[in-house]
Amino acid sequence: MPSAAAQHDALSRQPAGFDPLPSLSDRLLCPLGTRLYGRQFAALYDYRLRVLRKRVEKRAEAKWGEVDAAERVHTQLRSESQSKLDVDEDEDDIHEDRMEEEEEKDAERDAAKGTGNASASQASTAEGVLAPPKHVKRILDITQGEVCFIIGTIYCAMPLKPDVLEDLGREQWLPPQPLRQKYVDRDRDELFLEDESGRIRLVGEPLKWGHEGKLRNMCVTGIVVAVLGSETRHGDFTAADVMFPCMPSSSGPLAEPKSSKKEDAEDDEDGDVTMKEDDGKDRWLALVSGLDLGPSSTSDTDIVSGSTAKTESEEIPVEKQANGDASASSVPHDVRAQLLTEWLTGEFGEDDDRIQSTNIVGLVVAGNSMAKPIRIDEERKTRKYGAAAAAASTARPTLGLDQFLTDLSASMDVYILPGERDPTSLALPQQPIHFALLPRASRFANCRRVTNPAWFGVGGRRILGTSGQNLDDIFKYAEEEGDDARVLMAARTLDWGHVAPTAPDTL
Repeated sequence: MPSAAAQHDALSRQPAGFDPLPSLSDRLLCPLGTRLYGRQFAALYDYRLRVLRKRVEKRAEAKWGEVDAAERVHTQLRSESQSKLDVDEDEDDIHEDRMEEEEEKDAERDAAKGTGNASASQASTAEGVLAPPKHVKRILDITQGEVCFIIGTIYCAMPLKPDVLEDLGREQWLPPQPLRQKYVDRDRDELFLEDESGRIRLVGEPLKWGHEGKLRNMCVTGIVVAVLGSETRHGDFTAADVMFPCMPSSSGPLAEPKSSKKEDAEDDEDGDVTMKEDDGKDRWLALVSGLDLGPSSTSDTDIVSGSTAKTESEEIPVEKQANGDASASSVPHDVRAQLLTEWLTGEFGEDDDRIQSTNIVGLVVAGNSMAKPIRIDEERKTRKYGAAAAAASTARPTLGLDQFLTDLSASMDVYILPGERDPTSLALPQQPIHFALLPRASRFANCRRVTNPAWFGVGGRRILGTSGQNLDDIFKYAEEEGDDARVLMAARTLDWGHVAPTAPDTL
């Protein structure tokens, strides 16, 4: 029987094929010669609307094309209108006598319009059954009082959002406003729907803060939706229901890869290589973010050092390094990164840990990998002990990250996404970190510098990942709090059909 040492020497990492998915990932690359800085936001939102319009229209017609749905919508709209009339009547009781005549005239005109709308409804019905609502292709073509659905892009008018014009108009000696954790203001926030022709304000009970359906938390700037309702006499659109694009139907190669081995991989319809591992073994993908490697190692940024996501199943076991207590936060980030490296490479832990590490086929570094630079006071003439060492380490802020990636790339695939504080472009999609900043790690083919967001394939599975700026920005548009809310918002991006809808407005 072989000894324990011999068994350890025989351990090897499971192979997993890599697929760059060029048909998807190449769209996120923006070479310097092709970048345009003169585009306005409107052109980007119009393009987004043209891409998602057909998908939303198809789902809206399937749900709202039934007569039963139309009857429910008519009942809901009549109930809201009656409630509004009751409130108006209560307010009329306290008005002065000189306003009563004008109100009576308004009531007569409303009754006349109601009679006309009733006649039109009767003309469009058969045997007392309401006709399904129709699709109005342009917002400017909406007929007042007619139940229909329109498709457009949501815009949230929130006074607490950052305003570039306000920042430019602020006097120079005034300090900038602190960053807000939330943009929500229940009393002043408004929702608008806009397309190429115009814009209309959305009202109605389902879109109010605190409604039981929580539809308001689903509506953020930049998402393409279909809204069912009718236009009021004030020019607003009373919404009864909202439809989102959702995910398109999965293609065949994504659900059932054509090839079972890497060398026998075939190209699918998109030109991407699709592979499947058929040996029945589990394969895992490790996720880590916020390494903060560099000269400043005293920050309290939490690091998920063992999170793993299964690529062959829906189960996602998670093992997190203890952080948040005094002992974990006091450990320098470079030391914690070294422990992570030893655990992933099978040099740390017990026998079960070594065996488990062989199932990890790759590591995803999701942003904020380098620490904030240390500012050295140039006016201080007296050099204290250790100042020269700090200056030397600040001159090479990427040295720690380069060493970390080099150690891991020698034994496994590493995918590094740029983050908010990493040295790359600020606007999404962020471009890969330049190879000159990681000279040693870039020599390994296993070190893959990708964009943010990023598309790539591992073990026959297509993966779309971000560094989290999109969720941080979406989080400010909703009232929900906590980590569970962020997970819910990540799931909502699938319903919206867009991974970063608030860009480029506030992201």
